[in-house]
Amino acid sequence: MGLQFYFKLGKLMRSISTSLRKEEGQSATEFALVLPLILIVILVIIQMGIVVNAQLIITHAAREGARDGSVTNSNMKIRESIINSAGTLDKNSMNISIKPSSGRKIGDYITVTIEYNPPIVFPGIELVFPDSISLKSSATMRIEKE
Repeated sequence: MGLQFYFKLGKLMRSISTSLRKEEGQSATEFALVLPLILIVILVIIQMGIVVNAQLIITHAAREGARDGSVTNSNMKIRESIINSAGTLDKNSMNISIKPSSGRKIGDYITVTIEYNPPIVFPGIELVFPDSISLKSSATMRIEKE
């Protein structure tokens, strides 16, 4: 019984080995078909990271601008604070609005709004993303100083 068992086990192992060798080309073909989809998913994730990062930055910049506006009550200082807080974003693509733009008194509220269009970094990703993404953030604070 011992010799027959090893003989059958050897035969089984050879048949498994042969069938595995026949499937090597199939796995390479499957990988070649799936690879573009995986790359597209990775590029979309990276682009989403860029958009989320830009949203966080403009939210922070709007808060900083509103805070400077509540303390200094100067539109020039507000814009300067926003530009300094914007970090790596393209300052020319930002649309900054301050309401009310003048005539503010202690106790009034100031609202700073920033609109920004982050760039589409990877060519061809427009198939998944719209042509332009518009981000908007605003912050409102009470005037503390005239």
